Amino acid sequence: MLVLTMLPGIGNYVKLFYTMLHETCHALAARLSGGKVKRVHLYATTAGMAETTHRSRAGAAWTAFAGYPLASLIVTAGIYAYMQGFTEQLLWLFAALVAYQCIFWVRNAAGLLWLLSVLGGLFALYYWQLDTYFDLAVQLVLVVLWSQAFFSSWTVFRLAFIDKNQAGDATILARQTKIPAVFWGFLFAVSGTVFFIIGLWLFLGGSEGFDIVSMFDRM
Repeated sequence: MLVLTMLPGIGNYVKLFYTMLHETCHALAARLSGGKVKRVHLYATTAGMAETTHRSRAGAAWTAFAGYPLASLIVTAGIYAYMQGFTEQLLWLFAALVAYQCIFWVRNAAGLLWLLSVLGGLFALYYWQLDTYFDLAVQLVLVVLWSQAFFSSWTVFRLAFIDKNQAGDATILARQTKIPAVFWGFLFAVSGTVFFIIGLWLFLGGSEGFDIVSMFDRM
């Protein structure tokens, strides 16, 4: 499935799954800190942007920081849920996120077309009762999100060394906090690596001995 991200055309299409999640995390962080989300842009180049407003500098910094680590955390939680057998629930949760983005946040043409195509694919799975493909669809999304969360965090770290003014979220945080972009890039790379390793452990069956439901039942 990782090969799909490297193919011309289809590679950018599947990478947009992560772009959407990353920008969703920025938007969610803005809302949690009392800010507002004006709109989200998803581009065919796999770039994205969440336009937000904030009540404080701290809220703006939190919003800029949340994209990478929060996305990695959500992906890891998704992998755990998948390994616990919540495949269909994950699929419909993802469909709800796509629909929400389409209705409330994304307004650029490329982003809307991509969201509608994803919704169309999910609707086809449901309409024709292609249950056997539910698992494959969830696997595809999770593997793309898991790998892109790792690679993109290291890309930002590398860019922070090469050109501190072109390092995305790390550059934004550097301007807001006066702490060098390379520091933020390093934090993104560390968090991305930690969650990547946890995700790999979960994919390899590491969660079989860790059942949250049973743990709470024993409490």
